[in-house]
Amino acid sequence: IKLQGYMPRINSDMKLFEISPIPPERFTPQPSLKGLRKLEKHPGEKAEKIGAGNYASAWSTKTEPGTVRKVVTDISDPTNDAYFQYVRMITKNERLSKNPYFPKIYDVQVVKDKLFDLPTYSYYVDMERLHSMSTLNDEEALTIGRNLIDGFDSWRNQTHEGTKMYSNPAKALVGYIMRMVSPRFLAKGNRLLDNIKDPNLKQALMFIKSVLRQNDRFFTDVHNENIMVRRGRHAPQLVFTDPLGGGTLS
Repeated sequence: IKLQGYMPRINSDMKLFEISPIPPERFTPQPSLKGLRKLEKHPGEKAEKIGAGNYASAWSTKTEPGTVRKVVTDISDPTNDAYFQYVRMITKNERLSKNPYFPKIYDVQVVKDKLFDLPTYSYYVDMERLHSMSTLNDEEALTIGRNLIDGFDSWRNQTHEGTKMYSNPAKALVGYIMRMVSPRFLAKGNRLLDNIKDPNLKQALMFIKSVLRQNDRFFTDVHNENIMVRRGRHAPQLVFTDPLGGGTLS
């Protein structure tokens, strides 16, 4: 990817089925750094901030409520930014882009600027809008856990000094996945991975683990805020929205 001015769309084999992507002009006249900063300060009636992190924010509109625009500002090098690389890898790889555990990405734009004569970058990602893990009821979380993990009931009923480790099935499910990608369990062939029954989930976890092994600048950032839920005609689907941490802020 060439990062000169703003970049064209990342080509992706993942097509949009449910909704139409947000045209950039719905938010700003053009994908400029000034426009992205203006969105942060004066979103207007069309844009609603629905989330914010340390250096990113998420926006949606009434006209396209099923799409989210994630804005990341003032980073020194997108090639070293964990989220940017995660999005790039899952959209450029046909197998990964079809994996239901990864988010549907519709558009990526990068803007280059200068800060004290040093290059700085901002970018936005248009993606599907998902639901938080807290929207799962106990029955749904229990069904997901049993369908995905062999021995899930034994896992969720673990005790420590006489107290259950997990208060509900959703926390047990997230806890299992967090343990899977923790630094202590990055080696191939561990027992927890062998218990995964869904090949798509196994592929997704192996991909995350391989990125962590190959890039010591990144770290695992899997938790209940970065695992979300896709709802539709079928059973709720877990999605890893932002499982990697690490990057280069300006």
